[in-house]
This record gives sequence, structure tokens and C-alpha cells, in this order.
Amino acid sequence: EFLTGYLNGRTPSVNAGEEKERKRVEAVINVRRGQPKFRQDLLHAYGHRCAISGCDADAALEAAHIRTIPGKDANHVGNGLILRADLHSLFDLGLIRVQTSTWTVLVKPELKSTSYKSFHRRPLKLADSLRPQLMDALNYHRLNVFKMRAEAL
Repeated sequence: EFLTGYLNGRTPSVNAGEEKERKRVEAVINVRRGQPKFRQDLLHAYGHRCAISGCDADAALEAAHIRTIPGKDANHVGNGLILRADLHSLFDLGLIRVQTSTWTVLVKPELKSTSYKSFHRRPLKLADSLRPQLMDALNYHRLNVFKMRAEAL
């Protein structure tokens, strides 16, 4: 009935529960994308492209904090990457990281039998001017998030 009505040009009715769930999902997506100014700053710094995949669909890109630090420094370009949503999740989970000596992406062994293996040793896409700002935060991620994940396995 839903599909038939939609195909015949009638607006499908949405019950209150579905509407509430849709709004909840939208809110989660908006929060996940990062604070608006932080996200806009990162989109600008990375040329509206994912630092790992090169994806240029703004709707798929999220502002990824490297370190979760309180205060004004949390939303600074030197503490963020613009990442495609799936890569953001993997970064937060410590399954991928950036090797700052070569500025390449490293993928954990458990992802190497997946499509994500294509990102292993891929150069990070960022302006050279961002490297000094990101160095400390990415080294923190390597030592605390990526390493912690290795110890949990």
C-alpha cells in the first residue's frame, strides 16, 4: 500500500514513531558530522575531499577529531581530518591510522581481507602546510587509539 500510494503520486503517510526516528537519525548524523564551524574549516582546508579516499561528496564527509580534548583546541584544524563517514568510524575505532613519517594510511591486519586494504599505504591527501599542525595529534592517535586496539585483539 505504501509503495502503491507513492507510485501513484500520493505522499506516503508517516506515523509519529517513524517521524521521531527519522529526526533522531538526522540529529545523530548532524552531530557526527561535527560542529558546523569545525566541519566547514576542515572542508575548506582539505578542498572538500576526504583526506584518505578523495571522496568529494560533502554529504558523505565528516569532521573527525583526532584527539578528544575539551576546550577551544578540540575544534581546531590541527586536531581534525575530513573523512568519509565509514573511514571516520574506522579511524575512531583504531583500525586505520596515519603514519606521520611517510604521511600514509596504515590499515590494521583484520581489514586487509576487505575492500579497505586498498587504502593501506595510500598517501594522505592534505596540504603540506597542515602537516606540522597535525603531527602531535596523529602521533597521539597512533600511541593511544591505534595501539590500544592492537592490545585489545
